[in-house]
Amino acid sequence: MLEIPESIVIAGELEQTVSGKKIRQTVANSSPHGFAFYFGDPKNYGALLNGKTIQSAHANAGQIELCAEEMRILFSDGVNVRYFSAGEALPQKHQLWIEFEDDSSLICTIQMYGGLWAFREGQNDNKYYPLAKKSLLH
Repeated sequence: MLEIPESIVIAGELEQTVSGKKIRQTVANSSPHGFAFYFGDPKNYGALLNGKTIQSAHANAGQIELCAEEMRILFSDGVNVRYFSAGEALPQKHQLWIEFEDDSSLICTIQMYGGLWAFREGQNDNKYYPLAKKSLLH
């Protein structure tokens, strides 16, 4: 489970590292995991995210949210988010790969279970999402 202090630290690191970067390519579910949960069909994540620029990162209680124009990328419990600079070797197995135009990448993997949600602002009706957004940590 993402603890609140951990979410704050990771969101701050992502804010510093990926804000302003434009997404070139998105690959979701290339290494299927029975407990990786997606919003809608992960095959559509490229159409939703490619060409969007990351504007900010926020901690919403135990979730981490990236704002990419009108799109949102939300990570929950169990998601390991790692940043790779251009030229670094990337892991072969992952549940979400976001490649930026500067050749850097975010790679997300799941060990036990986790949520990797990409959606247009206002479309996520999961009851925990608005509760997390109402937290004082946003």
